Amino acid sequence: MDECMIETFLEQARLGHKGNKGFEDQAYKAVIKALAERLDTEVCKYHINHRLKSFRTEYRMFTILREQNGFVWDSTKNKVIAQDSTWNDYIKAYPKFKSYRGRACKWNFDSLGIILGKDHVSECSSTDCPDSSDSQPDLDSNEKGRQVRWSQEMDKCMIATFVGQARLGLKGEKGFKDKAYAAVCKSLVDELGVDVCKTHIDNRLRTFRTEYHMFHTLREHSDFCWDPAKNKITAPDSIWNDYLKEHPEFKSYRGRQCKWDYESLGIIVGNNQPAVSYGSSCLNASESYPEEDDKGKGKQLRWTREMDQCMIETIIKHARLSNKGNKGFKDHAYEAVRKALSDQLYVDVCRKHIDNRLKSFRTEYHMFRTLREQSGFEWDSSENTVTASDNTWNDFIKAHPKFKHYRGRACKWDYESLDIIVGNNQVSGSYFLNCFEPIEPQPEVDNMEKGNQLEWTQEMDECMIETLVKQVGLGNKGNLGFKDQAYDAVSKVLVNELNVDVCRKQIDDRLITLRTEYYMFQTLLEQKGIVWDSATKTITASDDIWNDFIEAHPKFKHYRGSACKWDYDSLGIIVGNDSIGQSVAMCGPNAAVVDMASGPTEDVEFSNELPLIDANVSHYDTDDEEERMSQDIKRTLSPCTPYLAQKRARTADVVREVMDVVNEKIGSIAKVADGLSFAKELYTEVMKVEGFSPDFLDRAFEILKRDGHGAEIFLVRTEPYRKRMLKELYDKYGDNGTSGLGGHGENGSAV
Repeated sequence: MDECMIETFLEQARLGHKGNKGFEDQAYKAVIKALAERLDTEVCKYHINHRLKSFRTEYRMFTILREQNGFVWDSTKNKVIAQDSTWNDYIKAYPKFKSYRGRACKWNFDSLGIILGKDHVSECSSTDCPDSSDSQPDLDSNEKGRQVRWSQEMDKCMIATFVGQARLGLKGEKGFKDKAYAAVCKSLVDELGVDVCKTHIDNRLRTFRTEYHMFHTLREHSDFCWDPAKNKITAPDSIWNDYLKEHPEFKSYRGRQCKWDYESLGIIVGNNQPAVSYGSSCLNASESYPEEDDKGKGKQLRWTREMDQCMIETIIKHARLSNKGNKGFKDHAYEAVRKALSDQLYVDVCRKHIDNRLKSFRTEYHMFRTLREQSGFEWDSSENTVTASDNTWNDFIKAHPKFKHYRGRACKWDYESLDIIVGNNQVSGSYFLNCFEPIEPQPEVDNMEKGNQLEWTQEMDECMIETLVKQVGLGNKGNLGFKDQAYDAVSKVLVNELNVDVCRKQIDDRLITLRTEYYMFQTLLEQKGIVWDSATKTITASDDIWNDFIEAHPKFKHYRGSACKWDYDSLGIIVGNDSIGQSVAMCGPNAAVVDMASGPTEDVEFSNELPLIDANVSHYDTDDEEERMSQDIKRTLSPCTPYLAQKRARTADVVREVMDVVNEKIGSIAKVADGLSFAKELYTEVMKVEGFSPDFLDRAFEILKRDGHGAEIFLVRTEPYRKRMLKELYDKYGDNGTSGLGGHGENGSAV
């Protein structure tokens, strides 16, 4: 029955009754008729399909064996032969092939290749050995798999086409796009006359992926070397023996070549970028970013170095043509970039692609710009990188570990070009496109008065500080900050003197930076043993005091020996509680603290709510991606600093309510401002707090009374915040030798 069926199917294939999805109904009818006439056996199409499954299993297993290194096909005996050691090794890794050792294929292998694979029927069809062996599923009408036989020529055609499609940006995060599949199908039909479907291609890609990842795993091992000439892994026998003991599944890869070009596979199924050498060269631009489909969801586009260069050149030209506005580049610039990429590199991009690439530019630019602004760092324009001594790098990376991979490496793109595109620099002859005329930098502000990017220069800072000090003298600073007249005065002065237009949001952001610097230095001045050097405008202290303080508060490390970036007295007038003409007593460690006997100064609680943000990054921290990259630079609350509290949203009503409470407390404190009454009031309020041992509360009273300023803050605050202050004191000083909080909870509250 098998011989009758195979013979009939071969005849039907000769007559052209076998299509891409298998045999036609006429072929099945011929088999049914032949079996009935010759062997008097009645069968149906269901019987025949089941027998074809048995043929397919046999054909597939022998096909796999024929492809293995060390196995040879004996066409006369219709079986696979190999040395005993080769069989032993292979069966050890794949025991299911044990029954195929030494036995012949149940049916003629070449005949099965014609019936189940893509072999063509010819006069010598029963004796010719097919070129290839991998079988992959085809699709029938019910989307179930059947077989297609991939030849070496088909693989080469498919790989070359996919590499070309990857270069055109048709490979996304989840694989190739439909256009790429269509191109492969068309190439196979045009060049080899072979018709395949998407499932054929997907299954062949799985075979490529398996081969690539096995060799990729070996290449990543430090003891293995890659021989690009021979397209295989090389290593001494001792290395191979040790590795195969732990990973026997790699035994068949020892000494054999990759079946296909490894670099091409890296482009198709790996993360390599298409280039002239198909991945042999290292490109800088490797990120993929989402493209917009019909529903606005992201797809992928791989940016190459050539695409980046084309985009940068085009967008700088449009910066010269004034196509960059307050909100970024205008539609003309985006359209020009799309057209340039399409005309020069045959790559189709959308606006979302360009916007996401601009985000990458902005991140790289601001990270290098942050480094350039640090003390001890210098810019090497010839190498397009930041340089510094090893000690400077070590100290900075210890404080900001996310900058580690920027050490010693060049900016991915030309820094000056990025400065034109995403910074505020003017297009001028000092940049790589030196034929362009300058453009005045303008702050970027949207319609909601929210600031985007504005780079504050030293001249702008001096102008703003001088103006605000004058506005304080004119009485334009109230309990909640500066009045509208002060903001208007700053904007007007900056426009008139420096031709820079700013909005209120940008001034507020700069005030946050100034406030950060002021409170950091004020916190240091409050520490015992630390004094202010008015000549150098720096904090001075003995090495022992610095070492102890920095060990407890490492984020203050780079303030050691550093001068205040702006005039400290002026900052005290603008963002502190000092008034014009008042000496901010720079002569001692507690000089920055106002006399406590007179009660707390205004804006105490309001000041406590101010966020502490690094001055180096606060003025360009609006981009979400940059905010994540620079998160480690931002300051956090210090247990010894009552000024540095978590930032929270506030409305005008909430602020006014808080200030009413503060004013009420200030009035009550004024009544007990004399020394003894004040001490009694403080002691009574401290001992009222529940959740702490009496010994600790008594000790806390002593600490707060010596501090003075801390005592007044304690009395002003409500019960929950008093507990928080005492918990911080407990964490710092302990329970005065007692057993601790005992039965108290994590936050000092009674359990």
